[in-house]
Amino acid sequence: MEAAYLGEKTELHIAYLVKAGAPPKEIIEYVLASDAGLSRVQVEQEVMGYWEANLEIDIKQDLFDDIRTVALSMTGVFSFDDVRKVLCLKDSKSLKFLMVCLNRLVNQGAIETVGDKHGQFRVTCKEEDERTVFLEKMPDEFRVWLPMGINSLVELYPKSIVIVAGSKSAGKTTVLLNIALANQCDNDVVYFNSEMGDAEWTKRLHKFGINKPSQIRFDVWNRYRNFHDKIDGSKKIFVIDFMEIHDNFYEIAKYIRQIHEKLKDGICIIALQKDAKSELSRGGAFSAEKARLYLTLDYAKDKQATKVTIYDAKIPRDGACAPGESPKGLYRHVKIIGGNLLSPIEDWTR
Repeated sequence: MEAAYLGEKTELHIAYLVKAGAPPKEIIEYVLASDAGLSRVQVEQEVMGYWEANLEIDIKQDLFDDIRTVALSMTGVFSFDDVRKVLCLKDSKSLKFLMVCLNRLVNQGAIETVGDKHGQFRVTCKEEDERTVFLEKMPDEFRVWLPMGINSLVELYPKSIVIVAGSKSAGKTTVLLNIALANQCDNDVVYFNSEMGDAEWTKRLHKFGINKPSQIRFDVWNRYRNFHDKIDGSKKIFVIDFMEIHDNFYEIAKYIRQIHEKLKDGICIIALQKDAKSELSRGGAFSAEKARLYLTLDYAKDKQATKVTIYDAKIPRDGACAPGESPKGLYRHVKIIGGNLLSPIEDWTR
């Protein structure tokens, strides 16, 4: 590869960074930041020339084309090893060549690196954005029954995300099962169960008076991750009980956004774990970014009941509150009786 001359000092710097093992992308960005007058194309050519020479390999166009085809066919996050396995590359020279090709694709903008892990990539999205459309006809509200009189306070429309963030044993599953069972005759409901085995699931539904499978008219699936893979744009109520996250809590926003992008005519209700001392779920404000309705549940020992709070409600129902007020911040205490019945012991208040 013939590269443009960038100056002796810059070329020596590039050669040193290559010998030190710095990734090509980092070298390119570092050099460009050091001298804004340099051409990106020239710097990329120089860096890749030094890097490939350092590995002492020749570029084989046929194999490069194969690597490019395989890499661009990948969905989601993929690794160096994923491409290697598809092409059955084993010897050290081929593996060095594979890394060169993947870095070339990164520099060309065809793929990009993911996170801090070495050798993790994703295909760069080239799809066009959809236009936001002003509807000539007023849209219909998504008809869904919600417990504890919440319907009288808020409205929900298609593509809505509802978050139910509850501390341990505060009643998240009870709330979600009430919603699923109450809506199963009027809506298609899909319920994702992430923690209960068949025995516990059966015993839990017995508390709701369910004694045989035919009484359950909604789909139930065991799933604990990648919920967006099973969600589509159809008019359904998707219920996630619950979305687990154990570290990097800020990533909850990404998982919820992936679901939101798949929704069109339906809604999704997501249960999240929260600490009793925290206002929001794990992930804090990141968990609320896409929510049109955000509820929190905490057990109040003094009341021997669960405190249900409307942390946020994007679309208040007309006339639900006094002029200038919103359901946001309202709360009420609810007793959970027999593991199934939600019995309010007071009205909504502030």
